[in-house]
Amino acid sequence: ARCIVRRLVPEASVHAVHVYFPDPWPKRRHGKRRLFTPGFASDLARILVTGGVVYVASDLPDVFEVMRGVLTAAGFTPDRAVPTRLRPVTRFEEKYAGAGTHAGSFRAPLFPPRLASPQGAPSPQNSS
Repeated sequence: ARCIVRRLVPEASVHAVHVYFPDPWPKRRHGKRRLFTPGFASDLARILVTGGVVYVASDLPDVFEVMRGVLTAAGFTPDRAVPTRLRPVTRFEEKYAGAGTHAGSFRAPLFPPRLASPQGAPSPQNSS
């Protein structure tokens, strides 16, 4: 998903992104494999239209807090107006989320980050 979002999805072309139960690695040492990183959140902000929403869910409260923290640090705002239970319930969730599911929706920042110019390419201010 990270590669597709970064390289194939055009800027401001998506109205909603749904990411449910993305990180089955609850141990701290597996954090490097997690999908929600500052770079991924920045990529989501780039591909979402103004007012776009990211829907997330996890059965692990710590993983949900990481997702929430990464998204809010990237400028996303929690959106309590969007019901999160409209999503489908998976067999995985039925089987393993007995302690509850942590879900939320987050609105894209109004001014998404823009990609930096490639290394070595002249910036618009320096071109002559």
